Amino acid sequence: MSKIIDISMPLTPDCPTFPGDPAVTFETYMDVDRGDPYRATRLSMLNHAGTHVDAPAHFVRDGVSVDRIPLETLVGPAHVAQTDACRIGPQDLDACAGEVAQRRLLLKTPNSARPDLYEQPFREDFCSLTPEGARWVADKGFLLVGIDCASAELIDDAEHEAHRILLEAGIVILEWIVLAHVAPGPYELTCLPLKLGGLDGAPARAILRPLA
Repeated sequence: MSKIIDISMPLTPDCPTFPGDPAVTFETYMDVDRGDPYRATRLSMLNHAGTHVDAPAHFVRDGVSVDRIPLETLVGPAHVAQTDACRIGPQDLDACAGEVAQRRLLLKTPNSARPDLYEQPFREDFCSLTPEGARWVADKGFLLVGIDCASAELIDDAEHEAHRILLEAGIVILEWIVLAHVAPGPYELTCLPLKLGGLDGAPARAILRPLA
């Protein structure tokens, strides 16, 4: 059996969140240490916290909700493509992913060398797709695109063009994956977001198995 590689962030109260978004909080509900018969915890968080999936409904009126994303989109051959670019545009994608045959693209960027991006406080200087880069992904017909940061768009993409381009094309977005320990190449991706009925996204556990 090939090695299983976890590319998910631990979902904890230490997870960074966008300024203005609610923090991840854990509140003890039941605890054997205080005499309760079992342990249970109340969670409070945005559904886009930590490693998570953006469904088309995140930006698209009447778009597909996260519980209606076909499992065939979320599970299957994927390619981890590495780029040194920070504002990732078509030329950068041509260079790192132009020959990718798999229909799921995971982008390993300079973010992966920066553990501070996965910790509080939230940092806005992450690398991501330009709108033109998002159009390149959409035009290639990918089913899913993942990236090793908080968002598939740059922080200065005020109109959320990259998100809109991808989600209007029906491309599922997988954000805040952890790829520092993952070499570029082909893999089998299993990405299972929580089945939150009718919602626009959900936290996910995502794993890879090498194909080569």
